[in-house]
Amino acid sequence: MGKVFACFSIALHNFNKWAVNPRLYILLLIEVLYLHSRLSPVGELCARTGHKVTPYLLPFLLDEGSAVMMLFLGVVLLFCDAPFIEDEQPYIMLRSGRRIWFIGQMLYIVVASVLYLIVLYFISVLVLLPHIEWSAEWGKLLSTFSQTSAAGQNGISIPFARVITARFDPIPAVLRCVVNGSLVATVLGMLMFFVNLNISRTAGGICGTALVLWNMVTYKTAYWFVNISPVSWVNLSRVDYDGSSIYPSLTYILLALLALFAVLSVTSWVTLR
Repeated sequence: MGKVFACFSIALHNFNKWAVNPRLYILLLIEVLYLHSRLSPVGELCARTGHKVTPYLLPFLLDEGSAVMMLFLGVVLLFCDAPFIEDEQPYIMLRSGRRIWFIGQMLYIVVASVLYLIVLYFISVLVLLPHIEWSAEWGKLLSTFSQTSAAGQNGISIPFARVITARFDPIPAVLRCVVNGSLVATVLGMLMFFVNLNISRTAGGICGTALVLWNMVTYKTAYWFVNISPVSWVNLSRVDYDGSSIYPSLTYILLALLALFAVLSVTSWVTLR
């Protein structure tokens, strides 16, 4: 139990630094302003028509390349200082041992990734809060957007893919986005951890940014590239649900992300030893 507590203490030490880290406040401001800019046309439509919207816009936001790029560049900003070795970290590593310290850092990356996706979801709700209706269904507005061109006709640039509302109920769709997004963010964090550990902190940020931008390439070139673009796997409309498309299956996505996390963790540990 003592070792488990030590791992959590090391992760908690990293979280405690959030309160005095200006980079985190900048990241939060950027994401709030971005999500407000993308979702405000929905709020304006609700204000004009009197309709309410259900709090399930995150799956549709993550269906667009530019939104995925902006939101996951935020992950790069969040973890750009990996492996989080600052003035006091060598002392903590010496007291706890390298293995415990490393597990604590991995735990921090995993939990921070989950928290980041949860925060994005709540921001997407808060910016529309005056116009939110609480329901376990997609609701009239989102259903209409996914079946017609009404969103575009009202100046809303978010793609409302019919496949999302057809394949998923809203709560499972949001949960799937949070799970996939958290795994993708974890892989990005571990990639930067590994690269920064072996080269430099600048190199880790460059590699993380390149992986995020690679998602944009899949929209401009062969769609098959989605199969080797982990960041693209947060997009629920670019998934093969019945074996009839070139997109990866849900099983492939989950296994590939877990495998990438395992490989990056093992190679980082071997380097650290």
